[in-house]
Amino acid sequence: MPQRATGVYIVEDDKVLRDDFALAVGRSERLHLLGATGSAREALRYLQSGPPLEVLLVDLGLPDGDGADLIRALPQHAPLARALVISVFADDWRVLDALSAGAQGYLLKDTTDDELVRAIVEVAQGDAPLSPQVARYVLRLFGPAGAPARPAPRPPGEAGDERLTPREAEILTLISRGLSGLEVAAQLKLSMHTVNTHLRSCHAKLSARNRLQAINRARESGQIG
Repeated sequence: MPQRATGVYIVEDDKVLRDDFALAVGRSERLHLLGATGSAREALRYLQSGPPLEVLLVDLGLPDGDGADLIRALPQHAPLARALVISVFADDWRVLDALSAGAQGYLLKDTTDDELVRAIVEVAQGDAPLSPQVARYVLRLFGPAGAPARPAPRPPGEAGDERLTPREAEILTLISRGLSGLEVAAQLKLSMHTVNTHLRSCHAKLSARNRLQAINRARESGQIG
């Protein structure tokens, strides 16, 4: 009995790359292309109401949102799906944020079509494919004998007063309750750019490498409940 093809949904804002990824997926007998978009909002709508998927192939830097937010939304909207990041970014903090959000694998965009297809299949099977540069960072993260390595560089931003503004605290509180950045933007009637700007400020003020660390530090300092 033939094996059922793995359903893949692609989120990539560069149309040329999106089409290339779609062609690579479409050529594989082991994969089935469910759809492709360059919009975080459209991808979230698909997760909420579209046919079930098994692998979300997702870029991080989207024009209307953050791909990591889509990964965070998977447990709620597509609990059986796994996320594979494909990004031009190899910054330590981006890698850590994506993996902390729940990404199963992380590839850089110099990946060949054959490598991409193989990685998608591996993710669907529960493996965790990483581009060599990303794998080296993950190994460094734990340092000698599994000890935590020095913190990854945080996103650009000035480290000033560590107290959050009321809006920053409100946004971080909603994130701590399980809302994605897209859902926070909709609830507060803000743009995703504004939400991401506030979150970057939270990271800088709290010297946090990712959202989970920002939430924990804000709670420890009594700035959010």
